[in-house]
Amino acid sequence: MTEGFFLLAAAVTALVGLAGMGGVLGTRARSAARWRRSLVAYRLKFPRGLDPAAAGGFLAGLSGLSARRRVRPFAAGGVVFEVSANKRRLLKLGVRLISAKENFGEGIMADAMEAMTDIFNEVQVRLNGQDIKTKMHNRARNGGTISRAKVGYLNVRKRIDGAEVRTVERDPERASLMTSAFEWFATGRFTVETL
Repeated sequence: MTEGFFLLAAAVTALVGLAGMGGVLGTRARSAARWRRSLVAYRLKFPRGLDPAAAGGFLAGLSGLSARRRVRPFAAGGVVFEVSANKRRLLKLGVRLISAKENFGEGIMADAMEAMTDIFNEVQVRLNGQDIKTKMHNRARNGGTISRAKVGYLNVRKRIDGAEVRTVERDPERASLMTSAFEWFATGRFTVETL
């Protein structure tokens, strides 16, 4: 599933959950650069009396809070503490996170269920990362390129022993320009912007 499709599906899930609570969609929280790409967060306007914070974040799922986090290895408890610490920081700012798929409510048991879900989300994120890493390694090893070539290079297809291999070669038109750009930059008279 591509990122665009995921965000669309997550947005629909969030809207369905929001409508069930009587909330009105505000603007997407694009300015918060720290949100992970799998996290769909919206600023909301709730009817009076529905939510004491009068503003909150609505998520399609809480797994985005677990994605790409720096936790000490083998510290399973670090997952829970970091996610719950982020939630506490947001609560101090008057923002309450509500998950459309994983809304356990409030209270001690709800917190316990959220903590367990956070741990399983972290495990899933790590397993997905390992899977993607293995697939990218295999693709590169079998002659595939894993991304578009940088400026000065070209993605090319070659036939080697009857098999098509995708690789990267120097661009005959631009490669010399890239070499010159590095040489000019090394003189100290040029900046990246002026080049």
